[in-house]
Amino acid sequence: MNPSEIVYVKNSNLLHDAQQIIETAQRFAYRAVNVALVQRNWLLGKRIADPNIFQSVIGKSEITILDSLNPKSFSLLNHENIMQ
Repeated sequence: MNPSEIVYVKNSNLLHDAQQIIETAQRFAYRAVNVALVQRNWLLGKRIADPNIFQSVIGKSEITILDSLNPKSFSLLNHENIMQ
């Protein structure tokens, strides 16, 4: 049985055949949703890890203020090191 297909079965037991069709369709749907969720999460992570994210969200003056408060925690250099 190919996991990327919904199986059509036709035997002497209608109830069993219907159950097989429903179960394979559910497994197919679960896999499709899982693929979509993995792609979504990967793209969100890629966007968040963009090294220019701080410049687009926070202005340079805010970064300077954060650096003066705690340079190790908020510096762009530290952010780049974390993202590697």
